[in-house]
Amino acid sequence: MYYRILINILPTPSKVHYIFNLRDLAKLAQGLMQASPMNITNQERLAILFSHECLRVFSDRLVTEYDREIFSKHLNTTINCYFKINLNLANDPNNPLLFCNFLKSDDRLYQQLNDWKQCCPIFLDYQMKHNLSEHSPLKMVFFKEAVEHVLRICRVLQQPGGHLLLIGFDGTGRRTCLELGAYISGHSMYELTIKRGYGYQEFRDDLKIVKIRNSILQQKNKQTVC
Repeated sequence: MYYRILINILPTPSKVHYIFNLRDLAKLAQGLMQASPMNITNQERLAILFSHECLRVFSDRLVTEYDREIFSKHLNTTINCYFKINLNLANDPNNPLLFCNFLKSDDRLYQQLNDWKQCCPIFLDYQMKHNLSEHSPLKMVFFKEAVEHVLRICRVLQQPGGHLLLIGFDGTGRRTCLELGAYISGHSMYELTIKRGYGYQEFRDDLKIVKIRNSILQQKNKQTVC
């Protein structure tokens, strides 16, 4: 699948971020390792999990519908060739393929969602707990795209050294999604305060604060999101 993407979906001047390397292959393997044998009990479920991780690692970087269609064709071909299963998986916006590990908070099993609406009451519960324990209250409407974004954020933050870039206009909810995702993942959030005259030295000072804070939180088995 990695070589299919590498050869057929190439970078252009308007898509300079279409650069895939072995780090993406490692991220794909890292995502697969989140699963438990308790859930992945047959070949079909493994194929679905593999498809989901390919969507997160490769497809989420694509910006046009044409590129996503090319990706879906290669994904279906790969699944059919190696798993001998015809899942006919496409990146259907009305029925997205989603996984999470907080449907049951006691076991944290990485498992597939039957429907994105399954997360709405769980997110609402986390939002209420956050507003009771944190100084900055969250006010979020859980529509389909917002739920998908929070799930993507949780998946990345729960991986070792996970990082992501949120792109969008001001007021579209990027910070809110990140704050909720960090809270669900059990991470503490530190936000840089950008003001007039903020430069390299100020950034270094903030970085020192983050390092010290992270060292203290690691003793409590917690991580910091910056």
